[in-house]
Amino acid sequence: MTAQRVSAAALRAWCGQAIGLLRLQLGGRWVLFLAADVVLLISGLFDALLGLGESAATAYLTVVIAPALLLGVPALADLVSLERDAGSLDLLLTAPHAARHLLARAAAVTGAMLLQAWLVLALTWWATDLGFALVPALFHSAAAFAVVGAAALFWTTRLESAGAAGSAIFITVLILGAWCFDVPVGPRAATGGSAFWPGAETAVSTLSNVAILVAAALLFWLAARRRLSRTALLLR
Repeated sequence: MTAQRVSAAALRAWCGQAIGLLRLQLGGRWVLFLAADVVLLISGLFDALLGLGESAATAYLTVVIAPALLLGVPALADLVSLERDAGSLDLLLTAPHAARHLLARAAAVTGAMLLQAWLVLALTWWATDLGFALVPALFHSAAAFAVVGAAALFWTTRLESAGAAGSAIFITVLILGAWCFDVPVGPRAATGGSAFWPGAETAVSTLSNVAILVAAALLFWLAARRRLSRTALLLR
């Protein structure tokens, strides 16, 4: 019982910290972002539960690709300029874990979108009678959001303007579109395999896309962390 209480308290503290970071990043825009997010979420749920057209593919585009581009990019574009405009960038960069703090803020935004994407994907999977392999969709969505977050860290540490950073993030995602926009929720009749894992050909294709996206995200993060260690380039 004691261990369960400790775990519950730790979970509540972690959730509170994540919500605090999310509201810090969104600032006064959080109501607007919440409203737009709810619209996309409800649209994806209706497509999934009512089975409109290719419901699985539509839900994936609605709750993964659309939020990443329409909400994730604007929310993360001012990751560094927010501190610069507030006059607290120098204070942040003198802290011992500045890179970790910015990573946590980016993770709070992308993590929230990823959790809701996983929820809708799971509901879609259930509503379509387990009509597609679930695990590759979860992997691919996580990799897609990781790229958006890492690209945001990369560009916001190089460009002063939030508008310029947002445009650069958007273009980066479009350049990686062959891997980001590949919808990994084909019908099981076409892909084979089980309700959790597709046939070999589809699995190799999806995992290749995921590997490329993860590698890109890692490179962006390493470059951003190196940039953050050179504070003179940011304090201008």
